[in-house]
Amino acid sequence: MTGTAASLAALLSMSLSVQPVPEGIHREGDGRADLCGEEAATVADLHRQLVGRLEALPGNERYTALSDNVNLRIWTFTTDRHPAHPAVACRTVSTDEAGNVRLGMEIMCHNARERCDALYREFEALNAQLSAQD
Repeated sequence: MTGTAASLAALLSMSLSVQPVPEGIHREGDGRADLCGEEAATVADLHRQLVGRLEALPGNERYTALSDNVNLRIWTFTTDRHPAHPAVACRTVSTDEAGNVRLGMEIMCHNARERCDALYREFEALNAQLSAQD
């Protein structure tokens, strides 16, 4: 992991606010992937589009991750071993005018509502766990 990727990972561990599951993150079946300014015909196409440009981060059997060091983003894609597959999360680190670190999160999930909600809650729990490590 490069220094920038390590810094980005550290920023993701800052305090995060917990939000309710938003409407619209799920869609039955497949469809266009459009989030964080990137667009592709499907989630799989978005992954192929980004994998050549971004740094690969450690993943596991349920997720693959890519670091966009220029835009301070981490893209996390589900694998076919995840119940909410196909899905992608884009998390962006920014600072507000007061210098507080903020983490924006967009999720696109092309699966049933309950599976997409569970995926969202997985990310909330991960964010809370990382925040508690500070």
